Amino acid sequence: MKLCLGSGVILTAVMLVACQPEPIQQLSEISADASRIKSHIRFLSDDLLEGRDTGARGHEIASLYIAAEFEKYGLTPASDNGAYMQRVNFVQAYIDQSSIKLSLTDSEGDMTLSYPKQFLTYPNPLEETTEMVGKLVFVGYGIVAPELQHNDYQDIDV
Repeated sequence: MKLCLGSGVILTAVMLVACQPEPIQQLSEISADASRIKSHIRFLSDDLLEGRDTGARGHEIASLYIAAEFEKYGLTPASDNGAYMQRVNFVQAYIDQSSIKLSLTDSEGDMTLSYPKQFLTYPNPLEETTEMVGKLVFVGYGIVAPELQHNDYQDIDV
């Protein structure tokens, strides 16, 4: 199982733990201290946390750090089991960069495009390969600008 804390949650956590050293009674009592905020951000953004990729070792360390800070300030855990974290399952997908291929076929033959200079793609966690068949339509840059009397889609049935 993996744990996910988005950047907004991490920033909120940093702001909460960078406040007064005594337990927080009410949010209205919070006052930010720039040096404490910087120290938390410095730790959480350090290369030793290996980018904090979801479910990775660095992410787990950052999560434990934030949970420990929550506990230190007496914040009440929100999960059903009384913990600061909730475990959820994630699916990760990676692309073997050498396997990426895209070719276009017309009456004159095949044209192979170069990744990532001529096209971009992303991993699909549900399919190992993707094949598409259909007509390719060129519409310029897809610009519709009535104020300039310009429409790349005019007279094209897409």
